[in-house]
Amino acid sequence: MQNSLLQLLTWTEATGRVLQHAHQVGRKHKLRAGFVSLFGYRLPDCLPRFYCDKFGDPERFFAVQAANGYQNYFTNFSTNISERFVLRNMTRHPEARSASFPLPQNFERYFKAHRAQAAEILAQQEAVTKVRRSTGDQKARAPEAEEAMARIAAWRARGGKVACAFGKVVCDSGVPFDGGPTHASMKDWINHCIRTVRGSDTLLLIKPHPHELNNQIATFPTEFFSDLIEEEIGENVIFLGHRWFDMHDMAGLMDLGVIYNGTTSVELGIMGIPCILAGHFAPIDYPIGHIAPQTRAEFETYLRFEKPAIVAPDIRERAALWLHYMRSPDFTLPYRFHARPVTNKKIYPPYWFGEDLKALQTGENATPSRLARRVLGQEAEPGGQRMPSST
Repeated sequence: MQNSLLQLLTWTEATGRVLQHAHQVGRKHKLRAGFVSLFGYRLPDCLPRFYCDKFGDPERFFAVQAANGYQNYFTNFSTNISERFVLRNMTRHPEARSASFPLPQNFERYFKAHRAQAAEILAQQEAVTKVRRSTGDQKARAPEAEEAMARIAAWRARGGKVACAFGKVVCDSGVPFDGGPTHASMKDWINHCIRTVRGSDTLLLIKPHPHELNNQIATFPTEFFSDLIEEEIGENVIFLGHRWFDMHDMAGLMDLGVIYNGTTSVELGIMGIPCILAGHFAPIDYPIGHIAPQTRAEFETYLRFEKPAIVAPDIRERAALWLHYMRSPDFTLPYRFHARPVTNKKIYPPYWFGEDLKALQTGENATPSRLARRVLGQEAEPGGQRMPSST
């Protein structure tokens, strides 16, 4: 461990020196420089963004984030090879946390442009909530899950309400900073949820993320979502099993979603279930019309059902259009060329796809040029506006 940390510190220091030197040389010789990193929020890969946020310029000295998009979400791990790619100039868009999601202003224009097809697109996208990400190939529901369903039904039968807080893989938040307007961290959020419902008519379900048990994603975590909980789990709270329920099962079990950040907010939107969002980047990543409380008191009133959670009236259509945007080959461009893993499972040895390289040489595949133009502001993402860069 000490050797690994020392190596990490050495690489981080070296990266900082390279950035500082490049900045000085670039200004002196009037050179443009861009820095591409794949893992935006771990050391040393995060340094280009943070350095460029402070000293950079979107035209002359900028950080670029690379991503596979959300291919593994849509394919549900049916392939190990990534065939999509997206690049974004994060110095031009410091408000965003990731290149993987549409910018809110772009999504709004995209939604308006496709509003007439919203019903058709909703019908196409509804199946995403029926993917068995949690239960997998289980044939029968666990007895503990059946007991939880009976307890939920009894709670609702006597007039109580049910909210569900959806956990995340703790080490996989991918944010430049934690927290939001109502909570300092995910740990603060989930413990506040438990305290808030205590003694109320709200039954709080806590659903851990199924990927905590998927080592292609979580890669043998040393901390789980349950480890964040310090409050006592009383009669108002049920901690669900990872494999008990899929998203479509939750439709008949809950009245309100409680989301720190995550695509769950879109799936619940498709299902017409209102959500309250807590993380700073949640309404930026998923601008579909859920509620984002600005104070802890406001958050508490929603969670105790003292105030109705009124979301966008067309939230189902907005959620469907968000997924439609994410699937679009005009957003995450078709890009293979070499064996990039779609998960955290390494592919070794790496190899090239000869036919893709040939298509690049003959001009049949222009994706790399398109990606470069997007970084330079010369080509817009869907719903975006072209911003020609200086020469």
